[in-house]
Amino acid sequence: MSSTRRITRNSPSKPGSSQKWRSASLVDSYSDNSSDGTLCDTEIQIDDLDEACSITFKTKDHVWVRTQEGNWLRGTVSGTGKEKPLTRHANRTGTYYPVVFGTNSNVRKYFSPLNGEIKPDSEDVRDLLIRDGWLETEEDKVSWLLSR
Repeated sequence: MSSTRRITRNSPSKPGSSQKWRSASLVDSYSDNSSDGTLCDTEIQIDDLDEACSITFKTKDHVWVRTQEGNWLRGTVSGTGKEKPLTRHANRTGTYYPVVFGTNSNVRKYFSPLNGEIKPDSEDVRDLLIRDGWLETEEDKVSWLLSR
């Protein structure tokens, strides 16, 4: 059984902003009966959540994706990638991966690592989510890992 974690915020993190990030709440758990439950095993160095990275994902990889609203959600790659023009680089193409996420994994959208909108579910990425306020504490990260 896997669970997803919806990470939301009140406002962007800006210097001098008095608003705080709010704690994430557990989203309904789900099982697709075909997931092997493993984390992405690719090791890459990511220093910032907005950073573009060159990484290849495979079906069933657990990932974090940034939605159009700017929230980071945990999801699962649901198929092979497709080459399309990149939104951040006008004359380049990149691979977009289909990812299911949301309550009961009922949303599927495409994300490209070269746009900085999809990251592997790794210890480094979870540490960045904590650093940037998307996961509240180290204990929050541990409880999320145990609930998977």
